[in-house]
Amino acid sequence: MALRDLNDKELDDVLEIFKALASPVRLLIARMVCERPRYGYEIEEAFDCERTNITKHVNLMKDAGLLKAYKEGRKTLFVLQTGHIKSSLLGCIEHDKLIENSKA
Repeated sequence: MALRDLNDKELDDVLEIFKALASPVRLLIARMVCERPRYGYEIEEAFDCERTNITKHVNLMKDAGLLKAYKEGRKTLFVLQTGHIKSSLLGCIEHDKLIENSKA
Protein backbone atom coordinates (compact mmCIF):
# COMPACT_ATOMS: atom_id res chain seq x y z
CA MET A 1 0.00 0.00 0.00
CA ALA A 2 1.38 3.40 -0.98
CA LEU A 3 1.71 6.21 1.51
CA ARG A 4 -0.85 8.22 -0.43
CA ASP A 5 -3.37 5.36 -0.04
CA LEU A 6 -3.27 5.18 3.76
CA ASN A 7 -6.45 5.84 5.68
CA ASP A 8 -6.36 8.14 8.72
CA LYS A 9 -5.66 5.31 11.20
CA GLU A 10 -2.82 3.89 9.11
CA LEU A 11 -1.34 7.36 8.65
CA ASP A 12 -1.50 7.92 12.41
CA ASP A 13 0.41 4.64 12.92
CA VAL A 14 3.16 5.77 10.55
CA LEU A 15 3.32 9.17 12.24
CA GLU A 16 3.70 7.48 15.63
CA ILE A 17 6.74 5.59 14.33
CA PHE A 18 8.33 8.81 13.12
CA LYS A 19 7.58 10.53 16.44
CA ALA A 20 9.00 7.60 18.37
CA LEU A 21 12.25 7.80 16.44
CA ALA A 22 12.47 11.62 16.53
CA SER A 23 14.43 11.70 19.79
CA PRO A 24 18.17 11.00 19.96
CA VAL A 25 17.62 8.98 23.15
CA ARG A 26 14.94 6.83 21.51
CA LEU A 27 17.13 6.30 18.46
CA LEU A 28 19.92 5.07 20.73
CA ILE A 29 17.48 2.77 22.53
CA ALA A 30 16.31 1.41 19.16
CA ARG A 31 19.91 0.80 18.13
CA MET A 32 20.65 -1.03 21.39
CA VAL A 33 17.59 -3.25 21.09
CA CYS A 34 18.25 -3.79 17.39
CA GLU A 35 21.63 -5.34 18.26
CA ARG A 36 19.92 -7.78 20.62
CA PRO A 37 16.92 -7.83 22.97
CA ARG A 38 17.67 -5.85 26.14
CA TYR A 39 16.42 -5.88 29.68
CA GLY A 40 15.04 -2.66 31.07
CA TYR A 41 17.92 -2.28 33.50
CA GLU A 42 20.43 -2.56 30.61
CA ILE A 43 18.72 0.29 28.79
CA GLU A 44 18.57 2.41 31.96
CA GLU A 45 22.26 1.83 32.74
CA ALA A 46 23.28 3.03 29.26
CA PHE A 47 22.03 6.56 29.93
CA ASP A 48 23.02 9.19 32.45
CA CYS A 49 19.54 10.38 33.34
CA GLU A 50 16.67 9.56 35.66
CA ARG A 51 15.08 6.14 35.38
CA THR A 52 11.67 7.76 34.91
CA ASN A 53 12.91 9.56 31.78
CA ILE A 54 14.04 6.29 30.21
CA THR A 55 10.74 4.67 31.20
CA LYS A 56 8.85 7.44 29.38
CA HIS A 57 10.96 6.96 26.26
CA VAL A 58 10.49 3.18 26.32
CA ASN A 59 6.73 3.51 26.88
CA LEU A 60 6.42 5.89 23.95
CA MET A 61 8.27 3.38 21.78
CA LYS A 62 6.02 0.55 23.00
CA ASP A 63 2.91 2.62 22.29
CA ALA A 64 4.16 3.26 18.75
CA GLY A 65 4.65 -0.48 18.25
CA LEU A 66 8.44 -0.28 17.99
CA LEU A 67 9.15 -2.30 21.13
CA LYS A 68 7.50 -5.34 22.63
CA ALA A 69 7.95 -6.09 26.33
CA TYR A 70 8.19 -9.57 27.81
CA LYS A 71 8.00 -9.99 31.57
CA GLU A 72 10.47 -12.45 33.06
CA GLY A 73 9.79 -12.42 36.77
CA ARG A 74 10.81 -8.96 37.99
CA LYS A 75 12.70 -8.14 34.78
CA THR A 76 11.33 -6.94 31.48
CA LEU A 77 12.94 -7.89 28.18
CA PHE A 78 12.46 -5.47 25.28
CA VAL A 79 12.50 -6.65 21.67
CA LEU A 80 12.45 -4.46 18.56
CA GLN A 81 9.32 -5.10 16.49
CA THR A 82 10.93 -5.03 13.05
CA GLY A 83 7.87 -6.61 11.44
CA HIS A 84 5.70 -3.72 12.59
CA ILE A 85 8.19 -1.15 11.33
CA LYS A 86 8.50 -2.90 7.99
CA SER A 87 4.78 -3.34 7.43
CA SER A 88 3.82 0.16 8.61
CA LEU A 89 6.53 2.27 7.11
CA LEU A 90 8.81 0.48 4.72
CA GLY A 91 5.92 -1.24 2.98
CA CYS A 92 4.59 2.16 1.90
CA ILE A 93 7.97 3.26 0.63
CA GLU A 94 8.63 0.00 -1.20
CA HIS A 95 5.24 0.13 -2.90
CA ASP A 96 5.91 3.65 -4.19
CA LYS A 97 9.38 2.53 -5.34
CA LEU A 98 7.89 -0.38 -7.30
CA ILE A 99 5.45 1.93 -9.01
CA GLU A 100 8.24 4.35 -9.99
CA ASN A 101 10.38 1.49 -11.36
CA SER A 102 7.51 0.08 -13.41
CA LYS A 103 7.00 3.47 -15.08
CA ALA A 104 10.65 3.71 -16.15
